[in-house]
Amino acid sequence: MRSGLLGWLDRASAEAWQVIVAVALCVLFPAFVALALWPAGRAALGVGLLKGFCVLWLVVLVVHSLAAAIHRRLRVDLDSHPDAFVVSNILVSGILMVGWTAFAALAARDAAAGAGLWLAGALYLFGFLSGVVGCQVLGSFYSGHIYKFACLMLACAGFPVFAAWPSAARAVFGRFFDLF
Repeated sequence: MRSGLLGWLDRASAEAWQVIVAVALCVLFPAFVALALWPAGRAALGVGLLKGFCVLWLVVLVVHSLAAAIHRRLRVDLDSHPDAFVVSNILVSGILMVGWTAFAALAARDAAAGAGLWLAGALYLFGFLSGVVGCQVLGSFYSGHIYKFACLMLACAGFPVFAAWPSAARAVFGRFFDLF
């Protein structure tokens, strides 16, 4: 039997590992982006993504807590009303994922202003990949495979739509982005 940190890690649940991985990705991915883009003078995208991930964690925590309270109040759970429970969680996590993709697309677009073709492509690629990290954050709260798959599909579809049509991102989520 192991003791100390290794013993704790052996006993950690899958949900705890999901959170640990998501937090690590939210710190390491923006750091990697900032370091990779630093020579090109675009490290601000990494800093912006780090701030965005902090806000994403806060928003997801609040929204998930509110949704759980509503589920308890309405007595909606996986055993008694599985359809309502799953559909409501897909809707909530999906809206949060679409919000993240809108943020990431706008951040990448702002960073790519005036950049060359290859640099702009790298900036958009980093913005797109941040959607995968966003899926990990949401997967920490909505751990079912159906939620993770739905979020991944929304990330893969939402980022290109908002990158090509930034006015849609601003129209839907603009007031929220102006708060931060």
